[in-house]
Amino acid sequence: MATASPLLHEFWEKSLHNMPRDKVTEFLKEIGFTYSTSRLSDDELRKILFGLIAKLDETSQQDTIRILRVY
Repeated sequence: MATASPLLHEFWEKSLHNMPRDKVTEFLKEIGFTYSTSRLSDDELRKILFGLIAKLDETSQQDTIRILRVY
């Protein structure tokens, strides 16, 4: 099981922890997250995205962060 890389923690601190809800929701939909998000807080959505990225291996985490920075 993969864990959150130092790069992912850095991304959380610099970007993800205050990323707008619409961008987080849009990216979650892009990666196939089909659950309703209307009852979740902005912070809960960000934590879901963080958790999903943390499950990836370190190289995939880096690739995903690169995509999110462009997003």
